[in-house]
Amino acid sequence: MKPSFVAFLGRVVVSHTLVYVAVAVVLSLVPGYRELTVTQELAQLLRPEDSPWHYAAPFLQPVRGLVLAFVFWPVWGGFVTARMGWLKLALVLIGVGVLGGPLVGAGSFEGVLRTGASGRTHLAAVPEALAYAVLFSTLLVTWDRSARRKLQRATEEGKENEMRAGSRIRVRAATIALLGYLGIAVGGYAVVWLWADLGFAHLTADPYAQLYAVGMALINYGLAYLLGSRLFVHDQTPFGLLSKESLGILLLLTIANLAAAAGYYAAPHATVSVGAGIVAQIVPVVLMWAAAMTLLPGVRLVVADDATSEADEQSGGVLAGEAPAASDAQSELVEASDPNARIGMSSEEETDGSGPAD
Repeated sequence: MKPSFVAFLGRVVVSHTLVYVAVAVVLSLVPGYRELTVTQELAQLLRPEDSPWHYAAPFLQPVRGLVLAFVFWPVWGGFVTARMGWLKLALVLIGVGVLGGPLVGAGSFEGVLRTGASGRTHLAAVPEALAYAVLFSTLLVTWDRSARRKLQRATEEGKENEMRAGSRIRVRAATIALLGYLGIAVGGYAVVWLWADLGFAHLTADPYAQLYAVGMALINYGLAYLLGSRLFVHDQTPFGLLSKESLGILLLLTIANLAAAAGYYAAPHATVSVGAGIVAQIVPVVLMWAAAMTLLPGVRLVVADDATSEADEQSGGVLAGEAPAASDAQSELVEASDPNARIGMSSEEETDGSGPAD
């Protein structure tokens, strides 16, 4: 059974963003790696270090994930169903995206021809591309295969509707977490705007900033999924308001984000103050609250609509005027309780005959 494109798109976006950030953070901690891969020739193509685009680049990776999802979807069956599909996908990413790519860059064929970078510089860029391609391909193919098996099992067991409802909750929870992830970037811009002595170079100089943002996105996803599950299981309060349990989970989400921001920016490696970090974290909290109040209550409404439509289909025959036939057990029960019932029924059948009864 083939999963929906929305579910596939979510897996691609999450896989790409996680792997991109993990590889970038690990390599940024390697001494001299940036100086080795970014030569003077290549540095002329890059923006200045204090450019806001350097800070925004990791947070905009979900957009790149959308592009990858649309590119892979038409041919995805050739990877996910093939033996060693992750290796084939990794080879395509390395061959087409890096080595044989049309753009000038370290490690590419065009970069060797058109730049004066040394062979050492080009070789130093290969591990980054190789690590990303292998990790991204392995995570995405394994995740998609597991989702297909679960969907097939749910279909065979007649639990497809339950799985579809859970998928709706996960998609909405991922949307809330993604808004929180992007909200951290917006909060960073707000901090630079409020504190004029800070620049984007301070924000991009922290190698752990992206790990913090991704970690908070995972925590927010878990809390948003928990909130969506509560809304699915329990009825909402009157007037469309959230229940006390749901409000408690939203309050927990707020406390977790603000406490994490205070703890992170109090660490010695932080490049901004604790107050600035808390102000930056208020932005994603507000965005997630707005998204939760908008998206999650609709989960139960959508599921209820599905249940209502199924009930209408099952009762369609009765609504159309088809009287349900009496079961054999009911007939036997009537005969057992009234021995004369069968005699009366026979008399009525004889009376309804074409000729008079003898």
